[in-house]
Amino acid sequence: MRALDARPGFRLFVLCMLYVGQGIPWGFTALTLPTFLSQHHDATAVGAVSAMTVLPYAFKWVWGPIIDLVVVPRFGRRRPWIILGQGGMALTVGALLLHGDPSSDLPYLAHVVFIHTIFNALQDVAVDGLAVDQLSEADRGRANGLMYASKWGGGALGGAGLSYVIAASGMTTALVLMMLALVAIMLLPLLIRERSPEVVVARPRPLELVKELLRVFSLRSTLVCLVLMALSNVAIGILSPVGNQLYTQVLGWEPADLALLTGGIGLVIGAIGSISAGYVADRLGPRGTATIGAFLLAFAWAGFALAHSAWGSKQLALLIVVLEQLGAGIMTVAFITLSMGLSSPKVGASQFAVYMALSSVGTKYGYQYAGAALEVWTYEGVYYVCAAYQVGLLVLLLFIDPKQTRRELGVDAPAGS
Repeated sequence: MRALDARPGFRLFVLCMLYVGQGIPWGFTALTLPTFLSQHHDATAVGAVSAMTVLPYAFKWVWGPIIDLVVVPRFGRRRPWIILGQGGMALTVGALLLHGDPSSDLPYLAHVVFIHTIFNALQDVAVDGLAVDQLSEADRGRANGLMYASKWGGGALGGAGLSYVIAASGMTTALVLMMLALVAIMLLPLLIRERSPEVVVARPRPLELVKELLRVFSLRSTLVCLVLMALSNVAIGILSPVGNQLYTQVLGWEPADLALLTGGIGLVIGAIGSISAGYVADRLGPRGTATIGAFLLAFAWAGFALAHSAWGSKQLALLIVVLEQLGAGIMTVAFITLSMGLSSPKVGASQFAVYMALSSVGTKYGYQYAGAALEVWTYEGVYYVCAAYQVGLLVLLLFIDPKQTRRELGVDAPAGS
């Protein structure tokens, strides 16, 4: 078996492929499925199903301590949990196959998507913990960019790719292909070791974990980052079902065309933004990089609202999606790099999971209140408000020192990473 700590290039490849394993089902459940549902259901119903794709992420903080504490030294600190999460995702896709057309039974669909996303969140926390364990500060920005780009690439496969398969061969074929892909990716953690044989994996104690978390979250930067992550994706969550309803019910787009734009071209652009953000973050730092991403998002949304008289133009839609996904990719990688830098490797899965869980809480509430936003504002108004909101978040960055945790608590990546 190959050991990840001794082979940096292979380690990055494995991490990226595991993010592809998260991205494929995410692209299907969060992008392709809502797009097809929006043709026959309103924003409230679609938002309710979409909320199931992020709600389990709001409880990632529960998985963090479990993954940090329950260690089987023979099999590695994170590896068994990654396998469990990846396998669970494949099984729940099988549950959708057994039911036939998932769009015909929204309650069943929502419940299966919810359980599926629990396993996706478990795999995500375990992979993030592995990254916190093994990535040095010098590699963190570039690696995060490539890893998140891999998730967007997987999302493009699950989004535009499976949308095309549905149009050509039906939902059953798409679900079979997704399940096979998830099983194939599961072979990677089955066939690797986290560390060389001479490296002993310490079994942490619950009291030590609690003490370390209290130490970490006593710092100003880590606390402000909690607020930032909770608010970071609210606007994105609102605009997802709002945009789907606008395009399919008001502008008359076919779901497959919209899925190709948002789940295909959009995610490819997002992947490019993620890769770029990784390298930029290593030079400008995560705060400067996040500022660039947030302004791109705000510019795209405000520009789209301003050009409402030309909403029927597919060229305008393409331009806005390119700007929006580029900004989202850059901003997301910057926030992930910031959160990872503020996380102590001693409790990496737990602390980082809290940050990621809070970002999912924001997305979930955005989905949930998309319909309410349209009751208060017009479509243009929602886009303007979300643009202003995203820029306002940048004020919080002034109160965050990305290096405070490791400087003041004297912690860094483990030896051999």
